[in-house]
Amino acid sequence: MGTIEGYLFNDFNGNMKKDPGEKGIPGIKIMLEDGSTTITDKDGKFKFSNVIEGFHRVSLDERRIPANFYIIEPTKKKIEVKARKTHKVNFILIEGATISGKVINDINRNKKIDKNEKGVKDVLVLLKPVEKEMKAKEKYFYGMILNTYTNSKGEFLFEDILPGEYLLYIDSKSLPKWTVFVTSQAIKIKVSPGQKLENQNFFVLIKPRPIIIYRK
Repeated sequence: MGTIEGYLFNDFNGNMKKDPGEKGIPGIKIMLEDGSTTITDKDGKFKFSNVIEGFHRVSLDERRIPANFYIIEPTKKKIEVKARKTHKVNFILIEGATISGKVINDINRNKKIDKNEKGVKDVLVLLKPVEKEMKAKEKYFYGMILNTYTNSKGEFLFEDILPGEYLLYIDSKSLPKWTVFVTSQAIKIKVSPGQKLENQNFFVLIKPRPIIIYRK
């Protein structure tokens, strides 16, 4: 008989190892192919004792994973158990990030939000992944261009974003007529696991509509 044990944890620095301070995920079912189950404890640890020798499949019940976490490796792992040995098996999650900001009508063009300056509603904001080397599991998430619209206050929000590098930009066609950019139309950003990246603001100027006088 042997033992299988390990952790289900949030890989905060993305190095695929459990480092000091990285928190475990409690209350998640871990299963063996013979129907045996256990639940991760408050530290994300699980353990199967008295496992017969030979090959076994350890599985993670991904249906119970919180929505703000990404699974970036296989949820089923094969392991050979040897007599009187303890075998380590970890399951790694990465917590999604949050990106927020505003689109502001910057009347005085000072690139700051002044009291009399309001947000611009119904502006299409997009989040495009920057091409890079990635694992097959990540390609699905990184392949998507996300989008959202600003609310009545000009605010936008992207939640549960897979950590990585992105281009955050505005669809200029969604801006009111006679609008020009005070700051860049695009921002290159990098987000870490669980990070709340705020104040990613865009400043524009909505010019008064030209008055055309027709003379006879």
